[in-house]
Amino acid sequence: MNIVLLTGRLTSNARLRGKKARVLAFTVETKQKIDNEQEERSSFVPCVAFNVPTEIEAALLERGQSQFVELQGRITTTDFETAGERQHSVEVIVFNKSLTLRDVA
Repeated sequence: MNIVLLTGRLTSNARLRGKKARVLAFTVETKQKIDNEQEERSSFVPCVAFNVPTEIEAALLERGQSQFVELQGRITTTDFETAGERQHSVEVIVFNKSLTLRDVA
């Protein structure tokens, strides 16, 4: 089973991709403590969401940076070549209706 749950803050406003399908691309910063370390470590997770409700889309496009989000999705990997060099990318495809915004004080 391939299911991921993420909570964290957007690193910047979301970007709109695609012409026919409305596709939002954004990066979520998650923080975690590892064992007995005092400082938190950050991970930056690229995410893609399709056909997001208009009110959430507007919030992420206009004031996405530092917006706290929760989402469910699946991890997908892609291999491709650029200028003769093999590349590898990993991103989370957000499940429909699972993307929510949270107010954090």
